[in-house]
Amino acid sequence: MFAIQSEIAASVAEALRVPLGLDDASQLVTPTADLGAYDLYLAGRSKMRERGASLLEARDLFQAALARDSTWAPAWAALAEVEELRIWYGAAQPDDVSPSAFNAQALEASERAARRALELDPANSSAYVALGSVYRNRAEWQESEAAYLRALELDPDNPEAHQQYGEYLLNVGRISEAVRAMDRAAVLDPAPIRLGMLATALMDDGRFAESAETYELALERETTTEGKQIVLWRLAYRYALLDRWDDAARALNPVS
Repeated sequence: MFAIQSEIAASVAEALRVPLGLDDASQLVTPTADLGAYDLYLAGRSKMRERGASLLEARDLFQAALARDSTWAPAWAALAEVEELRIWYGAAQPDDVSPSAFNAQALEASERAARRALELDPANSSAYVALGSVYRNRAEWQESEAAYLRALELDPDNPEAHQQYGEYLLNVGRISEAVRAMDRAAVLDPAPIRLGMLATALMDDGRFAESAETYELALERETTTEGKQIVLWRLAYRYALLDRWDDAARALNPVS
């Protein structure tokens, strides 16, 4: 299966004239010997893109993949990413732990998983994304940017790397750079979370109309009731800023 994947990826890249910079086509995928682990990993990646409560499912799927192959770096890196993401979503957090205590625990778990991934594969882009986010949440800005840039150096087409680096850039006030990073993430993977973060960056850049248009695209792609509600509220705010009061009212009171 992995030989076929490599062949297809190489053929597509050749047809699109994408400069891979690879000496060996086998570098296109990092397979595990356990196909069940690979399926669990893919399912986890899909759930992680949904955010919210789906992060718990993603974590369970990555842990299940590691139970089948504990030496597979991509699963460790994905687990590191999802552990960090959980601090941003109440639905993915336990009820019996204070937010501050949970955040510290989650960041520690994320860092441990990321470093394990790098022990197994020092060139794993997603592990550096997770480390960049851990450093960002600890306000270790130089270390954070270095990790994100390393992630992008290893995989320039990693949408999560572009998005998380964009969030770092928003934190440090480099708004125009953040817009470019978020836009690249959304081009690579137009999932609602990518579009939503691009809309946020555009908003911070004073581009209210473009921000609203981007959230309209996110609404079209959103599949969960919770996600749609969040997007509609944010759309209403942008419509209000644009004096589009009728649109704002409809967003706040959508027809079922």
